[in-house]
Amino acid sequence: MMKFASLTGLGFNREKTGCVKIARRGGQASQAQSLLPSGDICWGFLKLDATTGRFLVDQDLINKHIGELRVQLDACKSVIEYLQAWNIYGVRFFANNIGKPANCFGVAHVRLMLETFHSIQSQLFGSTEYWTTEDGTANDVTSTLQKIIKTKFGVDVPEGYIYFPTDMGGLELKNPFINLGLIRDTIHKNPESLIDWFFREEKEDYARARLYFEKVTVPARKKFSKEELAKDKFMGEPFMSWEEFRKHREQTSTLLYRVYKTLMREPSEQAVSPSPGVVEALSRKTWDDLTRYQQQVIELHADDIIPRFSGLNIVEQGWLPTGMVSMFRESRFQWKD
Repeated sequence: MMKFASLTGLGFNREKTGCVKIARRGGQASQAQSLLPSGDICWGFLKLDATTGRFLVDQDLINKHIGELRVQLDACKSVIEYLQAWNIYGVRFFANNIGKPANCFGVAHVRLMLETFHSIQSQLFGSTEYWTTEDGTANDVTSTLQKIIKTKFGVDVPEGYIYFPTDMGGLELKNPFINLGLIRDTIHKNPESLIDWFFREEKEDYARARLYFEKVTVPARKKFSKEELAKDKFMGEPFMSWEEFRKHREQTSTLLYRVYKTLMREPSEQAVSPSPGVVEALSRKTWDDLTRYQQQVIELHADDIIPRFSGLNIVEQGWLPTGMVSMFRESRFQWKD
């Protein structure tokens, strides 16, 4: 790498280079060679752990940004500002920097994300392990926003109003737990098992190929003419060794390609079935037009919203100031120093 950089006139940013030597499963982590760059291998809030071979959350970095998020939320002067700060910084920014769930990370990564978002709410709002305060009331971003609305407008609003889509009259506060809950059961539980499967299949594939070579290919050559045999450059050669067979597996192995594609695949969201009350209040076509996230939000809060507003639309479509809301949401969020 250094020789290549020297020949091409490039240089390495030492602050952004690192090296981790991952131990064999069940083994002890060891130091990397001194010729390799020192430092951690990081991406966003993730740091590669040498012992487990997994990307783990850098909690110190998380705590730093939680402190910055607190500054942004405390500086908000309006409900819309608060919504934007939470949706952009409290959800999207953290989710993007913890890494998108994929089969290669396994369900452990989803649990890691859930724990991180629990930690964010706990540090910002004082939520306990059971999501309630001593008097039994919830103390999280939902209750905090409800209190802000109560203080500013003197109105008690239900939780559904906080999370419902804006085109149904809600504020559309983002809930990261819903997204993660929809994929937790569809993501691959143990990605290492796919690699173990590949190694087993690779050995069986080698055994089949060698058997075919020795039982079919060699005897078949006896039927060839001398002219044909003269063209066979592998005549008299034994079957390739195991080391040679697997040497270029990245270019030649269909099995490895299948495993790679499976590991890189993002999990699909579970289907959400509407309850009878939701079906009655919302047409099937409209339900299918909603995202899985929106469907889950409606299902979670329908029992409170339907009797309170005589349906799922908190505000009638014609009365919604959609243009104004869109303008506020699309405007650039001003970060506070």
